[in-house]
Amino acid sequence: MAEQQIDPGGKQVTIRDDKARRRFVTNLDRAVRTLSKRRTPVYFFGSTFPHVKGSVAVLLFGISLEFSKKYPGVHYLDIFHQLCNDLNQYPKAISGIPVYGTGVHCSKETKVRMGNWIPNSMFHRARHA
Repeated sequence: MAEQQIDPGGKQVTIRDDKARRRFVTNLDRAVRTLSKRRTPVYFFGSTFPHVKGSVAVLLFGISLEFSKKYPGVHYLDIFHQLCNDLNQYPKAISGIPVYGTGVHCSKETKVRMGNWIPNSMFHRARHA
């Protein structure tokens, strides 16, 4: 998500950069194939709602969603409804609990809720698969 230097002496890039994105996808593909051969379930989480079009987060979530469709055993947990209300809006609070802390980052309370929801979603899938 954060800018990083990939090539020695090169500029700082994110996956918005074509070369960096290709490299990321190639390495992610290698990792997913390795884990899939071992029948290790792989979970990605993200949001299918592009709240900031073209952002690094939206690009990363899109790549993750593609991988979940490409490989069996790769699952995508959509956090959209954990952060939005029934009107598909990002409210400041849900049931009186703040959704966001500073800026666009989740509040501590939302992180706790997500921290419970993610493993519950994973283990629920494993029991019913």
